[in-house]
Amino acid sequence: MSHMGEVDVKGQDALPFLQRLLTNDVSKLTDGKALYTAMCYEDGGTVDDLLVYQKKKNHYLLVINASNIDKDVDWLLKHQEKDDVLIKNISDQTALLALQGPLAADIIKEVADEEVTSLKPFTFLSKAEVANKEVLVSRTGYTGEDGFEIYCQSEDAVHLWSALLEAGQPKGLFHADSVHVTP
Repeated sequence: MSHMGEVDVKGQDALPFLQRLLTNDVSKLTDGKALYTAMCYEDGGTVDDLLVYQKKKNHYLLVINASNIDKDVDWLLKHQEKDDVLIKNISDQTALLALQGPLAADIIKEVADEEVTSLKPFTFLSKAEVANKEVLVSRTGYTGEDGFEIYCQSEDAVHLWSALLEAGQPKGLFHADSVHVTP
């Protein structure tokens, strides 16, 4: 579990289904790209704000606010109609670790493949390796700083957290010298 919820949406009608419910143009996505959008009620009020990741044609990952998981999933299911679309709440088996800040790229570089650190904003890798675990990793930071989001199996979260924490620790005499106080 994490501070966000994850919903898998796939099927022949996944794109038109999402186009009806979201305010941003999902059709402009390509595999490995993400966008920020809102899901709205019929009257224009906001159900939730979220990220949409296109994993491949007709297969999307929605990242929603954890406090809205039940409401959002119910809303999606209510509007499924006769669409050929499978909606699956995968929040319980998915954990999200957000690595944000000016040192995010330096830290993740210690535990991930080079292709992870070369991700551009609002892109992702569906199958990347971080700390010897297969994850989905994106560069969709939301703090105004650089950042990465690592989506993993819940049982891998502690291992990944520990690896990131270790990678972020100062190393060597240079860092020890940085705390030297001079008169």
